[in-house]
Amino acid sequence: MEDIIARFWGPASGRLHNQTEQRFRQARAIGVPIIPQHVDRDSGHARIHDYAVCLWECTCPDFGERQVPCKHMYRLAHELGVFDLGHECITYHNKPVPDAAPSQVAAWQHAAQRTPRALHQPREKSPITQHRHTTAALAICLGTFGAHKFYLNKNWMGAVYAVFFWTAIPTLVSIVEGLIYLSTSDARWQHAYLT
Repeated sequence: MEDIIARFWGPASGRLHNQTEQRFRQARAIGVPIIPQHVDRDSGHARIHDYAVCLWECTCPDFGERQVPCKHMYRLAHELGVFDLGHECITYHNKPVPDAAPSQVAAWQHAAQRTPRALHQPREKSPITQHRHTTAALAICLGTFGAHKFYLNKNWMGAVYAVFFWTAIPTLVSIVEGLIYLSTSDARWQHAYLT
């Protein structure tokens, strides 16, 4: 782990970390909550916001697109004592900051290529979760007209909503229903609406 820390988090990486975009990521990293039980200090890996994070890679879309440290990596590096997210990281300067050295960018890209690409595949939502989220979105956005009830094949309830759309009652009820749908577990959703 020491060679990785030296290559990516050592003094030579200062130009990369001083880029304006990286300074913003460092500032956002301060507010990233981390659960100590999800950090493996020996290997330098952690689980943060459902992302697999290590000192050289993260499964978040930001790192996958840019291949430079994201806020999760900065937070892990801070937790491991590799990078200080102290007061200086949230002080922004109006003067231009030099870009990262090409060798530093190449080093990050090389580190990302060493890790299996399977980590970069986005986590797919289960069909039950997708159905629940779609129904909630319909309830909140188009619930006044009963769209969520039609989506759930409760056509007679959808017709009642559609008939009384001109009153505020279907709107209020559908917003509450949408929030309830979002807070329902997948198991309960499957039992109540998909069986």
